Amino acid sequence: MPRELRDIHRALLYQACHRLKIPQDRWPTFPGGLIVRSESHIRHEFPAFELPIFEELQESLIDWQKRADKLFKEHCDSFVKIVDRQIKHAVKTGAVIRVVQPDEKACPLKLRYEWAARKYCFNERYKSMSTSKHSPDTIRKTVSKIFAAAGIPMRK
Repeated sequence: MPRELRDIHRALLYQACHRLKIPQDRWPTFPGGLIVRSESHIRHEFPAFELPIFEELQESLIDWQKRADKLFKEHCDSFVKIVDRQIKHAVKTGAVIRVVQPDEKACPLKLRYEWAARKYCFNERYKSMSTSKHSPDTIRKTVSKIFAAAGIPMRK
């Protein structure tokens, strides 16, 4: 795994520790620190959409709204095409690493890293973290993947 991707997992773990207000002396330490490039966030700017002028003597509000909706959709579609090209180029050149997102049935990313933080910092049992939606085994597997991605040895 590339170091920058590993460091992203480590940074997400640090964020979870911060959100949970875990004392910093319990946080994991990583030799050599973290490398998370600030340019990993790409800002996409596009001209603001201007509503068409409403000509009350020539069209109804409903007709104007339909016209405005059509123009806004065209505006958004052109933005999506430009951003899609930019992202594809950034992935192709290695400037951005595409991270596959889990399906909707998976638990939120923040929660997964909070489980990992609780396990690392407090060695909390998986059963105590489980809920009706997330079994101890699911949590164990999730934490195991996060630890592997961040280069942290698994705790018993």
